[in-house]
Amino acid sequence: PIDNYFKGMEKGNAETYLKAFPEFMDMDKNIDEDYMEEMLDNLEDEYGEKIKVSYKITKKEKIKKDDLENVAKYIDEKYDEDVKVSAGYEVKVKATIKGKDDEDTDSQKMYVYKIDGKWKYMSISPETAKKALK
Repeated sequence: PIDNYFKGMEKGNAETYLKAFPEFMDMDKNIDEDYMEEMLDNLEDEYGEKIKVSYKITKKEKIKKDDLENVAKYIDEKYDEDVKVSAGYEVKVKATIKGKDDEDTDSQKMYVYKIDGKWKYMSISPETAKKALK
């Protein structure tokens, strides 16, 4: 999912970008080719043409079973989807965006979950999911 996320961003390709997210999030309602083109234009305005996005996972931590259950409950409550979340990782990603004129490197935490057998990206942390359930 992380690969699809950054590749979709780099290419301005909605189909690739959307593969990173679970379908029940309905990201395709807001993200289409126009949205991605605008995202790419903004990146080109900031970094110049020929955008390249590279990333490296600098740290990964397995998410505990209890926390995965909370994420599944959160998905059920928020999206009305009964899913099985069988695995997950909190990963620290160091991403570099490079264009003809400028480049920038930034680190961010990302959460990937194995939802109904498929790895997907969701920005929700297990802690946030747990708090939302109270």
